[in-house]
Amino acid sequence: MLNIKYEYKNRFYLGGGGDSNGNFFGQAGFIISFKDNCRNRRGFSSNSRYNDLTDLRIGIKVGDRLGSISQFVGTNYEILLAYNFALCN
Repeated sequence: MLNIKYEYKNRFYLGGGGDSNGNFFGQAGFIISFKDNCRNRRGFSSNSRYNDLTDLRIGIKVGDRLGSISQFVGTNYEILLAYNFALCN
């Protein structure tokens, strides 16, 4: 299996991949960042712009399959939602 992902400055992401069984996919989405006000987290610099970011990621993933079985298995779609949050110490 091979997967690659590109993320641009907490704004959007693009990805793609495939495997030896003939499956392949592409995904894209955007990132909404929030401030969490956890300024004094252990192990982080207080001057870091990533110190207290919380984000919501919304995207879509589309996949398909190559080969003889592809006539029975159609294109698949997924909606991706992820909420990442900073834990305060």
